[in-house]
Amino acid sequence: MFKKYLLLIPFLCFSLFACEQADMDKAIEYQQKGLYNKAINNYLALINKGKKVAQAQKNLADIYLEMGKIKEAFDCFKASLNITYGFALDEVISLTSSGNKEIREQAIKTLTEVKNEDTIKSIFEKLIAKLKSEEFHEKSDALEAIFAFSKKASIITDEILTVFDTEKPVVQNKILSNLFKIADGNNSQKIIDKLESIAQNKDESMLIRVAAVDCIANMKSKNSLIILIELTKENSSIADSAKNAIEKIGLPSRTLVKNLVPFLEEGQPVSTKLLVLKMFSDMKAEANDTVPNIIPLLKDKNPKVKEAAKDALEKIGPASQACVPALSELLENKDVDIKLRALNEIVEIEAVSQTIDKIRLLQGDSSKEVRKYAQQIVDNLK
Repeated sequence: MFKKYLLLIPFLCFSLFACEQADMDKAIEYQQKGLYNKAINNYLALINKGKKVAQAQKNLADIYLEMGKIKEAFDCFKASLNITYGFALDEVISLTSSGNKEIREQAIKTLTEVKNEDTIKSIFEKLIAKLKSEEFHEKSDALEAIFAFSKKASIITDEILTVFDTEKPVVQNKILSNLFKIADGNNSQKIIDKLESIAQNKDESMLIRVAAVDCIANMKSKNSLIILIELTKENSSIADSAKNAIEKIGLPSRTLVKNLVPFLEEGQPVSTKLLVLKMFSDMKAEANDTVPNIIPLLKDKNPKVKEAAKDALEKIGPASQACVPALSELLENKDVDIKLRALNEIVEIEAVSQTIDKIRLLQGDSSKEVRKYAQQIVDNLK
């Protein structure tokens, strides 16, 4: 008896499948005839039974679009996509290029809200394929959809950068204007490296170089400050963009300060020295490792640099302990004022015992002021 029931199982399953397919076929027939209410009822019945849900949701979406119910349509598209990409994905991707702004925006929004991992993977594959289209508007629509994913799109960074290298400036500019949106902890350095390379390439169009600098600014890349400062030296619009980027990024970190010190050296443009001195001044005590590098600028040929150096030293305050070796070297400087300032810093940070040998040598300095101050420091040490 039990064997007979087992034999009936395949037949029952086939019968159930046939019934489900019949219900789907009937709903499709209603839909094709424009009997939307009947079609909707049939599709909803299938969904409530948990039968052929992905297909039913997709077909419901098509009906709602026809009826002008855009939000309801895309709710159904999303429901279908969260089950599988097989029924609705191609249509939703195509709708990202719709002439109807609301439909286009809803299509992009729907794609970004999908949770099904397989569908998400397929979405990006299709958007990258669309990005390689010969039609500009399709490339543009694909980029809009990709960047709407924000950091979720970081997994296709390599593909986007590869496409960038083969595109015309107008598409490249659109990529650079949005690239910061997909930056995360995994791809940020790769993006920054690309942007810095573009920004420094004088053979590149100015439009693209400026767009790269603007993207660096949007990424708030402090490590790019060195390159940006270099770009301010150029006699072109890239200089203004670099200055704006520096302002947007903000002050360097304490660890980065030492890499900016060379911009204070002799031979650097006055504007560059002033820019970096302003940074150090605004950093206050965080820039106290730079005091020995700023002191010589008190004797700079340019009065603006002198004044900026004086202001920076006042705002920074005493040098750090890490400055002791450099301050010790300044005691050998030929300029009296620089030696006196170095001595003052050494006393201020209580580093006399570490530099006492050089201070004793200054007791025989050619300058009366230096000899006197050195003698006073030695006497106080006893």
